[in-house]
Amino acid sequence: MAAYAPRHRLARLLLLLAAALPIAALAASDRPLDESATVWADIAVGADGKVTEVSLLGRVSTSALAPRLIQSVRAWEFKPARRNGVAVPATSGLAIDLRLQETPAGVAISVRDVYASPRTERAYAPTYPARALGDRIEGTVHVQFTVSETGRTIELGSPERDSQPLLAKAAIDAVRHWRFKPQTVDGIAVASRASVPIVFRLDRPGARTPKSEVAPDPSRQDSRVTVETSVLELATPLADLRI
Repeated sequence: MAAYAPRHRLARLLLLLAAALPIAALAASDRPLDESATVWADIAVGADGKVTEVSLLGRVSTSALAPRLIQSVRAWEFKPARRNGVAVPATSGLAIDLRLQETPAGVAISVRDVYASPRTERAYAPTYPARALGDRIEGTVHVQFTVSETGRTIELGSPERDSQPLLAKAAIDAVRHWRFKPQTVDGIAVASRASVPIVFRLDRPGARTPKSEVAPDPSRQDSRVTVETSVLELATPLADLRI
C-alpha cells in the first residue's frame, strides 16, 4: 500500500486515476475517505507468466501516477495461457480495482481485485422500450454472448427466467452492436463466452427520463463484462499486490 497526496489534493488524485468518483461530494464531506476506483490496461504476458507489456488506458495513462502503476503491474505474475498443453504468450484487457483510503500520511492506494477479459472498445446503451416505460417496467437483463475472434458479439441470448421480454430484446439489440478487443493466445485472437448485466431503471415515481446502466463504465464493478474462462489468471496472491 502506498500513500500519496494529502486530502486537499484529493480531487486532482481522483482525476489522475480517471475514476468516476463523486469528487464534489467527497470534497464537501468530513467523513474519512474510503472509495474505490478502477484502472484499465492492455497487457502482454509471456509463456513464463511474467508481464512483458503494459499500456494504461484513459486519462491515467498521461498522469503522474502512470509510471508507478506500470512498474507495479510489471511485477505481477500470471498463470500462463496454454495451447495444446504448452505455455504460450497471451494478451488481454485488465481491470485493476483500487481502494483509496485516507490516512494521516495522505491517501493510501491498495489493490482490491484484478480481472482479465476482452476489453470493451465500443458500446451503446439500450433504448428504453416505450411500452416498458409506459408500464413502468424496470429490471436487470443478463445478456449472454460470445466475443468472436474479430471482436464482434455473436450468439446472444438471455435466460427467460431472468428478464422481462421487452427489456431483454432492447438489451440484446444494443449488445449486438458492441465491439471488443479480444484476448489472444500465442498471437492468435480467441473467442470468449461472456455475459453482462444491464440495468433498466426509472429515476423516481412518475419520471419520464429513464436510465439504463451498462458495462462500458469501468468504475462499476457490478456491471462489468465477465467471461466464463479467461486466458489469463493472476498467480501473485492478491494480498501481495502493490501500487
